[in-house]
Amino acid sequence: MEHLLVDLGIFMFVMGVGALGGWIARAVLRGGFREQCLGQGSEQIRQVGAILSQLQELAGRVAADVGQHTHRVETINQQLHSAGKGGPEVVVRAISQLLEANSQMRQKLATAEQQLQEQAQQIQTHITAARTDALTGLANRRAFDEELARRYAEFQRNKHTFSLMMVDVDYFKKFNDTYGHQAGDEVLRTVAKTLREHSRAMDLVARYGGEEFALICPGATAEVLKEQAERLRQAVENLLFEFEGQKVRVSASFGLAHALPGEGTEKLVERADLALYASKEAGRNCVHWHDGQKILRYFSSKMGPVGGNRSGSDRPGEEDISTPSSQPKDRPPSRELLGGPSEETAQEHTLLPQPLESLHTRSDFCVILGRRLAERRRTKRPLSVLLLQIDHYLDLVGQRGLQAAQLALRATSQFLQAAIRQMDVIAQYENSTFALLLPEADLAHVTDIAERLRQAICRCKLPLGNSWEMITVSIGAAETTETDDLERMLQRCEEALDQARSAGGNRVCVHTGQGVEMVEATV
Repeated sequence: MEHLLVDLGIFMFVMGVGALGGWIARAVLRGGFREQCLGQGSEQIRQVGAILSQLQELAGRVAADVGQHTHRVETINQQLHSAGKGGPEVVVRAISQLLEANSQMRQKLATAEQQLQEQAQQIQTHITAARTDALTGLANRRAFDEELARRYAEFQRNKHTFSLMMVDVDYFKKFNDTYGHQAGDEVLRTVAKTLREHSRAMDLVARYGGEEFALICPGATAEVLKEQAERLRQAVENLLFEFEGQKVRVSASFGLAHALPGEGTEKLVERADLALYASKEAGRNCVHWHDGQKILRYFSSKMGPVGGNRSGSDRPGEEDISTPSSQPKDRPPSRELLGGPSEETAQEHTLLPQPLESLHTRSDFCVILGRRLAERRRTKRPLSVLLLQIDHYLDLVGQRGLQAAQLALRATSQFLQAAIRQMDVIAQYENSTFALLLPEADLAHVTDIAERLRQAICRCKLPLGNSWEMITVSIGAAETTETDDLERMLQRCEEALDQARSAGGNRVCVHTGQGVEMVEATV
């Protein structure tokens, strides 16, 4: 019986080694093990490699011990078979040897099991560290991306809804420059702790990058999420730091979005980003919500008179910022900031037909371009921007009216949407100007695209009033360079567009980085 128990113990132990090996293999095959360790540096890889080597040595020792034990038991078994010839002394001696062999094997198994548990714990510790942000102790970007993908897949299968919350510490760069990086690190650690302590246990709180955090909130309704964001905002606002003898407070801006069917994780993150950007534009330290159609500012009912419905929105506690009357004063880089508004631009503002709902807004475009510029600095892959403006737009409005202007805008928009690729982004940049973001397009490529668009549009005639009218467009384009930030990139495109308009319209100009060049028209 005891012999059977020892054999069973050996079997269970070997199965345990195999299970651990299989678990490690699955982690490696998923790419989660080695790639996670890559993010921790070569020392982390060396440590994990050493643990795996120890595990292999342990498995080898166990196999050798099992082999020796089996051989010893077989020898004793032969002695028992011949016990009838040697008398009871032989039986007693054989049983004693069997008991001793089993005892030694049990000790070896116990020692090996303890080592196995310790090494499994070490491996789990390294994997956990590879998914954890070292500064804040929160989940890192890799863990966030994996959880977001998992939640969205579950949402598609089982309709288990979830929401995304983006959080950005306000004026963090200025704070870092004033008080130093150690003070900045302390702020990030404390804000991270505050977000975790004031969130639900089921929420994933992650450091998204730099001073930006992200929360994945499963099962939260829109109202629950907004109230939670407001509680977090107030909790961060109430933090008090002391640096260099000064008491300092910080704040954070919030952007929220609820998962919608068929949009994908990238679109969800983009909507939350746009809401966060709206909070920045509105003066920071506030909460905005993207409902899939428009961005709304959220005011908690507990905030007193300022929490009322300021804009006549049909939702209590929210302000629709998509209307011109509630646009924040601080906008993305614009022509006003890049040299002052032209008289035509000022006149256009009062003559603008309704914006085209199917397109991104200028604010949307700036957020997306800013993110793509950051990606471009890492990947070095080409990225270009094209601005396209309808020529003589004010004359069209004055002679044909707003309805005709709206028709021209929609026709131009349809041309652009039919011409772009799935990866491209199109926005209504200004009243009569469209913007296209073209990933993977260098200057030669964007020049060819611009000229083809110009030719296609000028061949189209629109039914305006009792006649058919031809519309033309001016186009300015540029490819990003190493030194471009958001403002500089848009400025170069606008300079190229201005040159095309100054030449009489129906022209394409490109900014090479050194200056503006006119593109020769092709037939």
